[in-house]
Amino acid sequence: MIYSAINNMLTKCNIYSYLTSLHKLADLLMLNVSTQNMCSLTGKVQEKLDWAFNLYDIDGNGFITREECLEIISAIHCMMDVKSESPQSMTDKIFSQLDKNMDGRVSKEEFIEGSSANPSIISILSKTQDR
Repeated sequence: MIYSAINNMLTKCNIYSYLTSLHKLADLLMLNVSTQNMCSLTGKVQEKLDWAFNLYDIDGNGFITREECLEIISAIHCMMDVKSESPQSMTDKIFSQLDKNMDGRVSKEEFIEGSSANPSIISILSKTQDR
């Protein structure tokens, strides 16, 4: 029964077209991943940033494209029924901050460097840091 409800929700949100990995889907469903509650993950900040990068890098090629970013943000918006800012607008902001060489994709290094330079993100990720 619960699988049917999840399947209906996923179909409604078109998440199947957004995610290619069952592992990533499970992470989204179980953790309600968003910037605000990323702190629910345990581990060091670096581990959390690695996890977040891998979530957005859908095809696993070591880069986050605008399309991948938009797909994940759209899925999160749909799952959490976010109406405040459009997924496209959020993707544009993310890329303006992280894509330093402006090649249309964010490398793991750019992602970690840009995220680490953002005090709000580090504060959120540090709240439940394991020592």
